[in-house]
Amino acid sequence: YTTAREEERFQLKLRGAITPNHVLEASYLEFSSDATNRAGLPAYDLFAATGIRSDPRDIMTVSYQGVLTSSVYLDLIYTDKNVSIQSGGDPANGSPFLYAGNAAPGFGIFHNHWWDFNDASVRDNENIGANLTQVVSTNDWGEHTIEYGVQYVKSTTGGENRQSSTGYNLLAYDLADTDFVNVGDDPLTFNLESYFDTGNQIAYRWEALGLGGVQEIENTAAYIQDSWQFNQWRFDVGLRYEEYTGKGPLPTVNIDFQDISPRIGVTYNIDANWQVVGSYGKYISRINDNVASNVTGVGGAPLINTLYTGPTLSGLSYDEVEDIIRDDDNWGITVGVYDPSQPTVLLDPDLEAPYANDFNLAVKRALPRNTGSFTLTYTNREFKNLLDDYVGEEGTVEIEDPVSGDPAGEFDLTRWYNCDTCQRDYQAVAATFEYRPGAKWNLGGNWTWSETRGNYEGEGRNTPSSGSVVGDYVESTNQPLAIPTGLLDEDITHRVAAWGNYRFDFDRFGSLNIGAIATYQSGFVWSRTASLSRGTGSPNYLNDGGTRYVGWFDGRGQNRFEGFYSLDMSARYAFPIFRDDVSGWFKINVLNVLNNDAQTSFTTSGSASEGPGGELEWSPSSSFGNVTSQN
Repeated sequence: YTTAREEERFQLKLRGAITPNHVLEASYLEFSSDATNRAGLPAYDLFAATGIRSDPRDIMTVSYQGVLTSSVYLDLIYTDKNVSIQSGGDPANGSPFLYAGNAAPGFGIFHNHWWDFNDASVRDNENIGANLTQVVSTNDWGEHTIEYGVQYVKSTTGGENRQSSTGYNLLAYDLADTDFVNVGDDPLTFNLESYFDTGNQIAYRWEALGLGGVQEIENTAAYIQDSWQFNQWRFDVGLRYEEYTGKGPLPTVNIDFQDISPRIGVTYNIDANWQVVGSYGKYISRINDNVASNVTGVGGAPLINTLYTGPTLSGLSYDEVEDIIRDDDNWGITVGVYDPSQPTVLLDPDLEAPYANDFNLAVKRALPRNTGSFTLTYTNREFKNLLDDYVGEEGTVEIEDPVSGDPAGEFDLTRWYNCDTCQRDYQAVAATFEYRPGAKWNLGGNWTWSETRGNYEGEGRNTPSSGSVVGDYVESTNQPLAIPTGLLDEDITHRVAAWGNYRFDFDRFGSLNIGAIATYQSGFVWSRTASLSRGTGSPNYLNDGGTRYVGWFDGRGQNRFEGFYSLDMSARYAFPIFRDDVSGWFKINVLNVLNNDAQTSFTTSGSASEGPGGELEWSPSSSFGNVTSQN
C-alpha cells in the first residue's frame, strides 16, 4: 500500500513603526499535514492501512515595543497557538482487531486503523505578557534598572484518546494451539474461543466511554526585579509570584496553589580584568499536563475491558466477528473499568509545584589586550517538592459498570503527592574560554564536570510525568532494591569541546576558512537491573499481586558505558565572481576525521532468582552485552 502525505504552510509577517518610538509586529503561521492510507500500528491486512492523519495548527503572535519616556520602556506580547492531532480509521470499515499469536510475528491489526480520527488530541496554548522597564540614575547611588512584569499562560489539553472509530476494539492472543486468524484463507477468516473452555486463546473487548470537554491549567505570574549598578558592584534582586489553577471536564481535579520565588545576584568587578559573580534563584515548575490528565481522564482512553466468554467459533468472516464484538452476551466478565467519573487516581488537595534551588558562583578573567576571556563556574541545583504517585497506602475505591450499574470491582486508590523522599541533585563545574589572537583566527572551548545524583527519575523514556516505584505497594516491594540512591540516567561526568578557525586572505582571489571542532563525552551510566514480581502480594492491598517493578542489584548508576570523541573539520572557500555584487563559495565538511568507533551502549537486562539463603541474586540475560548503540 502507498501512504500519501501532503503539507501546506502559510505564513505572514508584518512589522511597522507607528512612530520611531512605537513598533508593532504581528505574525501568523498556518500549517497542515495530511496523510492517507497509513497504518498507525503494524497492519496485517489492507483494511488496517486505510487510516488518515491530519495535524492542523496555527500560531498567531502580536507584540509591541514602545519607548514611553527617555527612561521608561514597555513590551507587550500576545501569542495564541492551536494544535490538533487527528488520527484514525473510517467507522464504515468496522472495529479494529489486534492480534498477537502463532500465525504472525509480533502483533498487528486487522479490519481497520486503530484510533478514532474524529477524536482530536488538542494541545492549545495562550500567552499574554507585559514588561515595563524603568531606568533610574542617581549621582551618589549609581544606576537602577527596574523591571515590572505580569504573565498569563493557559494550557488546554483535550481528546479522549479513543482507540477505535466505532467505539469497540478486539484484542486476541493465542496461548496454545488455536490460531485466531486462518492465514491461508482468502478472504481471511477468524476463530474465537473462550479461555475458560480450552485455555488456547484469550480475547478482550474494549468498549469506549464518553468523556467530553477539555482540561485547562492556568498560570498567572507577577514579578519585579532591580538591577543596581554602584561603582564596582552590581546587585540583581527580584521577586516572582506564581499562581496555578486547573480544572477538567469532570470535578475530579481542582489545582489551586500559589508560591513566591526570590532571585538575587551579586557581581563584583575586582579590576578591569577580574570579575566575581554569585547568584541564587528559586525556580518554580508548572504542573505538567500529564499529571492532571491522570485525574481528568483527558487523553486516558476511558473504557470498559471485558473478557470473551462466548462459544467456540471458527471460520468467522470480518462481519461475523464484528457482530460478536457488539453482542454483550459474549462478554460476560468485566476485567477492568477506566471511568473518570469514578476516579481511582486523585491529586492531593494540598499539592504544590516542584521547584529547584539554584546556586551559581563564577570567576571571570579578561585576557590581555581584549583578546578573549576565561570563565570558571560552579553550579549546585537541588530539586524539591517533586511529584509522584502513591498507591496501596491510600485505601480503596469500588467501581460500578457504567453501563449496567453492576459492581465491577474494588481497586487500590492512587494519589499524587509532593514526594518528601524523592531526591534529585545536580552539581557541576564548567570552564569556558575564548581567545582571539588576531583578526584572522580564534580559538575557543568548554569543559563541564557534572554529577546528577538521587533516587528518582520520575518518568520513563517517552512517558513524561508517569510516576515511579516510590510509594507504590511499599509492603510488597523490596525497598533497597527498588529505590537505591546513586547516579541518575542523565549523569555525564565530562563534556569537552574545543574549536578553532583560521582565515587565509587571497585579496581579489577570495579567502579560505579552515575550521575544526573536537568533542569528548563520558559514557552514560547503567546498572544491573531485573524485573521483579510482587508475587501473591500483601493482604493489605487489593491489586499488587503479580505486578512488577525494576530492581537494582548493584546500586544505581554504578557502571558506565564507553565514552566517545570526535574530530570534525571543514574548509570553506569564498571567491568574487562579479565585482562586489556577486560572489560564490563552496565548503567541504569531514566528520569524525579520526574515525573513532565506540560502543556507546549494550543490552544490560538480567533476571533475578533466589540464592541459597533466600536472597535475590542477579544473572545476565542471554542477550546481555549485545550492542544496541554505536557512535
